[in-house]
Amino acid sequence: MDLLPRPKQRQPPRLINARTFRLYILLLLGGFIIILTLLSYIAQPVGPDKPSCRPVWMYPSYARIKAFDESYTLYAKKYSLYLYREQGKDHIPEEKQGDGDANTSNAKVQLHGLPVLFIPGNAGSFRQARSIAARTSELYHEQVGKQEGGSDSMIGLDFFTADFNEDFTAFHGRTMLDQAEFANEAVKFILELYSNSPKSPKSVIIIAHSMGGIVSRIMPTLPNYVEDSIETILTLSSPHSAAPLTFDGDLLRIYSAVDQFWYKGFHYENSDDNNDNKVKKLDTTREVTEIAHKRLQNMALISITGGAVDLTLPADYTTLGFLVPKTNGFTSFSSGIPMVWSPIDHLAVVWCQQLRTRIAYALLDIVNMSRKEDRGDEGDDERNDGKEDHIKWLQQRMRVFKRYFLSGYEPYVLEGEFREEDAEKEGKSFDIQVDEKTELAKENIKYSLGGGGKEGGESNAKLYFKLNSEKKLHFTLLSSAQSTADKGRLVLDSLAQVYLCKKKFTDHRAKDGNLHHHCTSTDVLQNVIPNVGKKAHHVSDSSYDGDLPPFYNLELDSSLLSQYDYLIVQTEKAKAEDSVLTVELTNMAYTDVMEGNVFSLLTIGNSIILPKDRALMTEVKVPQAWNSLFVYKVKFKTNNLYHHENENNENILDNTLNFNTFVRQYTSQPFETKWHIDVEDTLSMTMHGVAPYIPFGTQDDYSMNLQIWTGDKLSMSTHRELKITILVDLMASLKLLILRYRLTIVAFNIAIICMVMIAQLKRGYEFPNFIQTLVFVHWKLLVPIILFLIGINYIVHVSFIESFLQFVNPVKVLGIRTNVLGESGSGNSAVASQFHANLLYLGLKEKFTIVGIILYLVSYFVISVTYYIIILVGILITLLLRFVPKRQLSRSMVKSRSILRFTKIQAITTMIILGLVTIFIPYQIVYLVCCLIQATNVIKFWPQTTRTRGNARQMFVFNYQISWLMLMLWILPINVPILIVFIHNLAVNWMTPFSSHHNVLSILPILIFVKYNNNGIGGIALDKDDHDDDDDNEEEVEAKVETEIVEAEAEEEGEAKELILENCLDIETDSKKQRIERKEAEGNGEERDAVKKYVLGMFVVLLMFAVIYGSRYTFFIHHLFNLLCCVVIVWLYYSQNGKKAIKRARFDKEVEAVIKQS
Repeated sequence: MDLLPRPKQRQPPRLINARTFRLYILLLLGGFIIILTLLSYIAQPVGPDKPSCRPVWMYPSYARIKAFDESYTLYAKKYSLYLYREQGKDHIPEEKQGDGDANTSNAKVQLHGLPVLFIPGNAGSFRQARSIAARTSELYHEQVGKQEGGSDSMIGLDFFTADFNEDFTAFHGRTMLDQAEFANEAVKFILELYSNSPKSPKSVIIIAHSMGGIVSRIMPTLPNYVEDSIETILTLSSPHSAAPLTFDGDLLRIYSAVDQFWYKGFHYENSDDNNDNKVKKLDTTREVTEIAHKRLQNMALISITGGAVDLTLPADYTTLGFLVPKTNGFTSFSSGIPMVWSPIDHLAVVWCQQLRTRIAYALLDIVNMSRKEDRGDEGDDERNDGKEDHIKWLQQRMRVFKRYFLSGYEPYVLEGEFREEDAEKEGKSFDIQVDEKTELAKENIKYSLGGGGKEGGESNAKLYFKLNSEKKLHFTLLSSAQSTADKGRLVLDSLAQVYLCKKKFTDHRAKDGNLHHHCTSTDVLQNVIPNVGKKAHHVSDSSYDGDLPPFYNLELDSSLLSQYDYLIVQTEKAKAEDSVLTVELTNMAYTDVMEGNVFSLLTIGNSIILPKDRALMTEVKVPQAWNSLFVYKVKFKTNNLYHHENENNENILDNTLNFNTFVRQYTSQPFETKWHIDVEDTLSMTMHGVAPYIPFGTQDDYSMNLQIWTGDKLSMSTHRELKITILVDLMASLKLLILRYRLTIVAFNIAIICMVMIAQLKRGYEFPNFIQTLVFVHWKLLVPIILFLIGINYIVHVSFIESFLQFVNPVKVLGIRTNVLGESGSGNSAVASQFHANLLYLGLKEKFTIVGIILYLVSYFVISVTYYIIILVGILITLLLRFVPKRQLSRSMVKSRSILRFTKIQAITTMIILGLVTIFIPYQIVYLVCCLIQATNVIKFWPQTTRTRGNARQMFVFNYQISWLMLMLWILPINVPILIVFIHNLAVNWMTPFSSHHNVLSILPILIFVKYNNNGIGGIALDKDDHDDDDDNEEEVEAKVETEIVEAEAEEEGEAKELILENCLDIETDSKKQRIERKEAEGNGEERDAVKKYVLGMFVVLLMFAVIYGSRYTFFIHHLFNLLCCVVIVWLYYSQNGKKAIKRARFDKEVEAVIKQS
């Protein structure tokens, strides 16, 4: 049964009908979504999502290390190694005369510190290292100048940087391996440069940007890795969780293998049995597990991401997930890094002034930290002592990184930070005498000890709180800082000291009659936060090089307070008029949970009302907000003005606070923090929780949390009830939607084209117009399509169906793991129970979603625009071809119309191309050539302006050609990245054979297929019995032959006859004898119809693969299209074989008769 109806009698044209109206509606919806998306990209971010990186200055110089040549690595022909030197501060190697590169022989290079190797990312430059390197050099020389010992008292850093000639590592897996091999050899060479140093380093610190972070993770997996040569890796906006582009199968294979290696390395377990260490089998290869564990057990990996403003790489891709345990690494968002507090785009992350300063301070602290600090018992044997030294060294580095790159509120940061024994060693634990007549401070009262009065705040003020272990108490301190403080290092400069005290004597009283307490300072728990005073309007005002000093905050909950008897707040510093120092001890509930569900969050919003007697800091948990695809609009509204009665205590806050209301937005997984200051009524919030295709912990909490400090804003006063409403901002969310589904739109485009071509092929006797078929399909099947897009998301969430779809995933043929988390035989069943990744369809956690419909509308619009662009370009080309002499054009057209015949030149050219594919060029080059050939086929069969019965067949041919061109053009983006890599290699004179993609079978069927298409409709036999057109067809034969004879009059007689015969052999017409001759081809027709079913089946397979797997395995669409071409070639062969001989005999007789008459 045909999907499309057969044509009826011609009716008067209508300006618009039901079908075209639906076309316009779908086009308008798709275009409207795209316009809204573009507007959301143009709109400037606000609040903590507004980038605020400050400009940087430096005086860079680069010394190329010529000694690192081909004797060390083959890749020295393509890549280079440079040493960075800051002019005016670092020693710059001398230059050879007549040579622009510096002489970097061991005798003349002065290396005074520990080595750092910078690895650039996709198309990145080695010069990107200059920002961090220059800042580190500046801070080093500043601190050396302040210390008595000079340069001997501190260790600096020597920055080396790899020059990869701006290679495209995101496009090509083999390029990543090349860079990793080169980097390993570079690390080995760098360490050799220090061989004559008194204290030669044993490892190199790696700083990597973007895809350079993946290169750094590949390095320990390669055979040329030097053991223990890398202990610290700091990555900037690197896609650890998933490959950002899936156009190359090699890249996905490398990702899978590297993830497996890292997982094995951190999940190695020993069990002692008769002094024989046995590996608990987490995988099938014990040797690989042992090597991975040995190389990674002391590795620290820190992933820093810029957050929401990174439009090149979604920040969700930078999370470490299941790869690295928290003992060895974490992910940090720049919006939460103290003294940075700014989102950073993909390129600015290497030069942002605030972030590079923070990184420089952290690196200097790491290299100047004593590795022997806090060593274990010196009497241990050498083997255990060395192992313990490695563990302690890892813990020391991780402690520094946590303090520098996390907000400080995370329980992960606070683990082991507050210890009484540590405070005693640092002199922060001592006894305090308390007068028994001292008045105790009250609970649930906000005490303001800062300035604000005309004479400023008190100095040497104290508050004494008695703690009750039976109550759930919470303590809050908010303090401004001294503007003269060194904001670089982790030095507390709060206006107050907070002590937790225990009674020292059993009788609770000393001989002098006073109570003695052993108190421990909580300085280590105070966190630096943005300035929230009256003068601050943006978080960047108090970041590095800002105009305002930061604030400090201390939050202590009952889990810690219950262990002590008293809490003492003491300030001895004089305070300015605008200083802030507010404290509160409350027994009121300070946490609450917002009720509601995801559906109400999307429609009317979820709300919660906070009481007027709430604590200074109130925390609200929003369990419905966990999706990274949404932008959340948070509204604050107050009610019921409440007048607080002053209790005649000068320190008690009555009406005002000297700071504005501010909010800390955070998620527990991953560690993301954003600060919203100067809050009034409405906030726009983005977050990174559960994201498409990214592994997430099944037991982890990804929900959004809000910590609200109520300050001096009348509309936000603690004397009023506060209603908080959270609603999804759908229009703003489109930006995040398109950002994460760029590859899905390509896959959906291919799926829609396949659906249209299925409808076209089912007509059999004719090939209707592409856009008309697109309209008709959606006129008939729009509701089923919508139900399919919604229902398939439910289907892929069914456990056994999901497992089955992963099992039948055809990419397994190429050796790619379809589920790195829990594939059978992968040894990852343990991690599969803790983590999950949705890799099918849209990759969403929720079951009901309209995201598929939105993407489909966008693809519908894009496909329609693509068609009309092709038509417009074709019209322009055909107009230009009118200026080409008809004689020359006619001869070229006639010669090209040969049925399945390769001339000698074509055969030789094809063999040369296939030979080059085998040894030198990638097959993607040939695919581009095939697209160009198919484009010429469309131009060749461009329809005439006049409408006749003969032209109807020409329109079918044209429709056939343009449909295939549409499909090939949208598969072209899958092949373009490899083309870019190949062209780039030629541009940098890297003339070695391309390292991958040489499979001739991956392109040969497509090449043959476009050759078939050169004949028009490729010899497809049209099934319609068009005997009514026989007379007209004979007239067309005679007219065309006469035309060709006239045009060939000036040519030699033999050549003219040859051209005429070739042209006639390709004319798609039927004669009067066709009805009789068709019976002889019935057997062939049955075979043709059987093969046609396989063609339709392959289209269905390609369509379903594009929808279900296309987002994460986009590269395989090319291979399925290649297989489709194989089946179509067989179909075309059977279509032609039965009629070719009959047509030739018939046309020979007709041409002979016409020529004689002429």
